[in-house]
Amino acid sequence: MNSNIDMVLLTRPWLRLIENDVYHISKRIKDIEPGYFICYNTLRGAFEVHSSDNKGFDTYCFKVPYSELDYRTLQLCRETNLAMHGDMIYKKMKEENARIDAENAKNFKNILEGASYETAKDVSLAVERDETYDGYKRTHYIGGGIL
Repeated sequence: MNSNIDMVLLTRPWLRLIENDVYHISKRIKDIEPGYFICYNTLRGAFEVHSSDNKGFDTYCFKVPYSELDYRTLQLCRETNLAMHGDMIYKKMKEENARIDAENAKNFKNILEGASYETAKDVSLAVERDETYDGYKRTHYIGGGIL
């Protein structure tokens, strides 16, 4: 076993190294990246993929979103492996960030339009109320014209 993995397991006693599993995922994962290893996190109650190739003792890569180790775990490792798909992952991140920015801009515009509509309605009501007072002069500007 790798000394880096030993050090991770010693400093994080809640992690249990998975060396044998039904579908041999813990062995097959090494074909994707030799530094990959799988642990069961007893605090989270979930499997995690780690990599001894990460710098320092922070070997964590991602939490397996499934309750069991199977082909989906291997597929997720392939999709998230930066060495194999770094450009594609970066492109997806940029596209997703652009989509989120556009959605936020649209929501902000809707909020501003709603607020301006409410303000215009309140101002119109205020103008109507002002007309009932003696000495009212038509000097209110609404919509570009004088009332």
